[in-house]
Amino acid sequence: MNDTFPAAGDLRHLVGDLRRKSARLSTLNDFALQLMRIPTGDKLVWYVARSVVGRLGFDDCVVYLIDPEREMLRQVAAIGNKNPRDDEIANALEIAVGNGITGAVAQSMQAIVVDDVRKDSRYISDVGEACSEICVPLVVDGRAVGVIDCEGSRPGQFGSDDLELLTTVAAMTSAKLQLIEQARRDEERAAEIQRAADTMKREISQRRKLEEQLLKVQRLYAHTESLAGLGHWEYDEIEERFLAASAEMARLHGYSVEDFLGKMRSLAADIERVHPLDREYFAASVQEFKRNPKRTVLEYKLLCHTGDTLDVREIWEPVLDAVGTLVRSVGVMQDISERKFAERKLRESEARLKAAAKIAKLGYFAWDLIEDKCTFYSQECARIHGVTVADYMAEPPSTADDMKWLHPDDRERYQAAAEASLRLQEPLDIEYRIIRKDDEIRHLHENEVLYFDAAGRAFRSEGVVQDITDIKLAEERLHQAQKMEAVGQLTGGVAHDFNNLLAVIQGHAELMAERGAGGLDPATLVKFTGVIMRATKRGAELTQRLLAFSRQQPLCPEAIDLAGLVRDLSEFVGCSLGETISLETQAPADLWPAMADPGQVEVALLNLALNARDAMPAGGILRIECDNAVLDEQDVARIPDARVGDYVMLAVTDTGQGMSQAVLERVFEPFFTTKEIGEGSGLGLSMVYGFTKQSGGHVAVCTEVGVGTTVRLYLPRSAVAAEKGRGVDAKILPRGKGETILLIEDDPDVRTLT
Repeated sequence: MNDTFPAAGDLRHLVGDLRRKSARLSTLNDFALQLMRIPTGDKLVWYVARSVVGRLGFDDCVVYLIDPEREMLRQVAAIGNKNPRDDEIANALEIAVGNGITGAVAQSMQAIVVDDVRKDSRYISDVGEACSEICVPLVVDGRAVGVIDCEGSRPGQFGSDDLELLTTVAAMTSAKLQLIEQARRDEERAAEIQRAADTMKREISQRRKLEEQLLKVQRLYAHTESLAGLGHWEYDEIEERFLAASAEMARLHGYSVEDFLGKMRSLAADIERVHPLDREYFAASVQEFKRNPKRTVLEYKLLCHTGDTLDVREIWEPVLDAVGTLVRSVGVMQDISERKFAERKLRESEARLKAAAKIAKLGYFAWDLIEDKCTFYSQECARIHGVTVADYMAEPPSTADDMKWLHPDDRERYQAAAEASLRLQEPLDIEYRIIRKDDEIRHLHENEVLYFDAAGRAFRSEGVVQDITDIKLAEERLHQAQKMEAVGQLTGGVAHDFNNLLAVIQGHAELMAERGAGGLDPATLVKFTGVIMRATKRGAELTQRLLAFSRQQPLCPEAIDLAGLVRDLSEFVGCSLGETISLETQAPADLWPAMADPGQVEVALLNLALNARDAMPAGGILRIECDNAVLDEQDVARIPDARVGDYVMLAVTDTGQGMSQAVLERVFEPFFTTKEIGEGSGLGLSMVYGFTKQSGGHVAVCTEVGVGTTVRLYLPRSAVAAEKGRGVDAKILPRGKGETILLIEDDPDVRTLT
């Protein structure tokens, strides 16, 4: 029995040993299970160090990993007496592979147990002293990657069981490090594969985008070629055949691309595609291009396969080999038919414009306002000023030089208008006179447009000038004719008044002649004399009015009292209206002074009154009103060509027949009249309109058929006060002192009376 079963003491020792091994196996199993869950190497080394000390019963544990580039062992985790903080390395010791006990294990990849480190010269002291040490290598794929190092506080502390246990832990740790490394590599490889896949996708996407962009560019280029009528081609100069042609090139010839390349033989051979008038020029261009290859541009008429004729512009570009021989040529052809048509129309238009300008005596000029010099001066401008273009432009004049042409009386007005045009950034529209070198005075009408930059500075001007001397003379004659027409229309009413005046004078003179001076008592003589004097004075006033209307004089604006003028003229107007028409006048006491020619105002008022009379054949009321008027933006919107400002209004209203819309649209046209032939010239209202506009005013007409018409003249307000009344104050006549007076008079009765 004793040979078969161990003793009791041995059995207890065996059972204890089995229990310890079972406990270690359980701990290792749990260690292994937890180990497999750790994802990274950093967490792994700390887990191993804590498990070796905490679970397996070692006093302390240090884990080293090898830096392969430097071949150094570096502490990455430490637990126990040497590192009580248990969260970071207290002494990050580094040991070269091969140095010390730890370095020897890393180099040999063999575990070492040292019972007494004090007797081992390889020992390298760390934090505190140790008596025993056990080191096992961490090996992955046959190479050392680290060391697990445990030290003991007494000699011979580590036995074979400790070595076996730590070797097992090291093996498990090495396996996990290998798995982590493999996972890292797999992740890197997967990431690399993913990056490669992403790169490939991007390249494929970019290639597709490039292909799409290329297709869009090709379509856009083809569309652009079609819109521009521009085709391109490539030609083999050696084999004398077309190598390529765009769709637009083929279309210009009336072919498809295939037909063009199949039927077009060569540049020279297919000369029949060129219009007969251009073939000689085209053939010479081809020969010159072959003889002296260089960029060639030519324009000719192309005969299309469809029978159409196009104006084309073609550019040839040579392609030379290394020795300078012409081997290929490329070119473009563009349809310029529309441009050629436009050029022909432009030349025709320019010719017509020049002819019209010459007929209208219209000159064109342009100025560089920065350099202050004339940049263009037409032939008609030179003719108007009595110089030649060459002489005028030989030394480009400045604006100050050009002012010397102006008539002295017009310089100040022109300068003010030019400054206003510059200040308001509006076109200049003005009439003025010049004195030419031959001392001839000419009337000109100028329209000038200014061009401004972003800063509001005028940098260029263009304008036209017209010689209106003949027109001015014609206008003067026209105004005189209109005055005479007005006088003629007055004769009916004035003749009746004159007959009455003459009857009074003649009757009283006959009574005085019959009775003799002695037959009349003084009272009767004074009475007769007074009646005769009043009649003659009235006749003199009528005569003076007629002379004023018929005189020739230029427009002389001055500040006038419009209410006084209407009051003075009302008796003269009233005598021409007839007994069936009542005359009414109205004006406010605070009426502003107007700036106008008083004689022209009288003529205008008389014309309006006569038109009103003719519009009331059955009688009615003629009302003449004066008032102050301020025209704002809304007002000028209703009155053509009106401007905002202060005006004095003169309105003539009748209760007559009114005007239709058709008549109203033409009411200011010269020579337009609704009267019978021989009864009116149609110049009255046109003269009124012209005078008012020339005075800087405006005209407005309000009419209704069957109700009547109102014509309003808006004359500019004067900045200075007007003199009340227009008559000449009576003066005390000087008395003679025995002087002799020579009297010349062709009428004997007047001479005798005087």
